[in-house]
Amino acid sequence: DKTLPVFTIDGTPTGETLILPGRHFDQPLRVDLVHRVVHWQRNKARKGRKKTKTRGEVSGTTRKARPQKGGGRARVGSLRAPQMRGGGVAHGPVVRSYETALNKRVRRAGLKVALSAKLAEGRVMLVRSTHDGVEPKTKWLDERLDKLLGNQSLAAGERSHSTWISNAKRASRNMPYVHVMHQRGLNVYDILRYRSLAMTPDALRELVRRLDAPLKPGRMTREDRLVVDEDADPLAPPAPEARDPGVELPAA
Repeated sequence: DKTLPVFTIDGTPTGETLILPGRHFDQPLRVDLVHRVVHWQRNKARKGRKKTKTRGEVSGTTRKARPQKGGGRARVGSLRAPQMRGGGVAHGPVVRSYETALNKRVRRAGLKVALSAKLAEGRVMLVRSTHDGVEPKTKWLDERLDKLLGNQSLAAGERSHSTWISNAKRASRNMPYVHVMHQRGLNVYDILRYRSLAMTPDALRELVRRLDAPLKPGRMTREDRLVVDEDADPLAPPAPEARDPGVELPAA
């Protein structure tokens, strides 16, 4: 476990500290797991909407180009063949899905490895709020984030309600190197893509509660031996008799 102080958006310490549980933020570095999760994410994001017409789909005549025999030239069967001008495309792209399957256990383990690597680099910060005390101005937010996190920032603290937009998200719309999202959208690719990670205390608690949730509701596994009360603080250290033995990562 590691204790981090909580700052305001302008870098002023609030005097509050939170404990980042080691079961999520102190995992060994597994490049293979992170690579598999990123590969799964990028494949899932591909659209696969490109489509070309074959010789059976392209519009064109069906008449015979010239007589079969007697002309001394090669036989021509169809004017819609791929070698003909205006004909179909051979072996072209079709509408398809690029999604690949990946177990939930591997996805969760990859997220823990990414969070642990970012914390080991010292690039995880706790910000009190992404709305209170934040001006919805791009220049104002750029100066504060440059002082607090530096360039290439990723903030997870947005509310889940789609119609509510925090001041930080409103101000970061014109900043390509800053991305403010809800903790539900926090993923391995964005954690590795951006240089720093800032989370609000509420987002951190929800993230820990999400990582502690059973992979299969109603079914206990080795990872879910630690029973967490929904009303209890997920950042509080567990009792010695109920301490989680840890998650066994998949073999390399």
